[in-house]
Amino acid sequence: LVGFAKRQFIDPAQALKALADAGIQGPEKRMKLKDIAALNLTTPMHLYAVIKPLERRPELKSSLTPDDVEAQFAGQGIGRKTLPQLADELGLEMAIINARLKAIGIEAKPDAKMKAIGEAMGIEPIDLLKVILVEGFRP
Repeated sequence: LVGFAKRQFIDPAQALKALADAGIQGPEKRMKLKDIAALNLTTPMHLYAVIKPLERRPELKSSLTPDDVEAQFAGQGIGRKTLPQLADELGLEMAIINARLKAIGIEAKPDAKMKAIGEAMGIEPIDLLKVILVEGFRP
């Protein structure tokens, strides 16, 4: 639970409290979500729904480096997101995203997922995100 909570930018203590307040029996910080779910005859997704409102993504710095992007977003499922989802989550304008992608020769459909966009160009999703977030970045 602790590792999952931290990856989702949720304070583990708050997650434990929210689960207990929701009537979830026996949540302990070292338990896996699937084990807590099995103990309560529910699903890990239900447990996540309980703690999801606690997510607090860190504010983006006004000036990011490629290393900053890697540290903050690697392993966060960027490849599964569409450009509008990223724009919404990151508070970015679609015009900026499209302009930065176009600068490296990418004109992506809005409903395309980052992984598909990257695969078409031979670029990893995290590197596409660097293009979007780091002005002038070229993979």
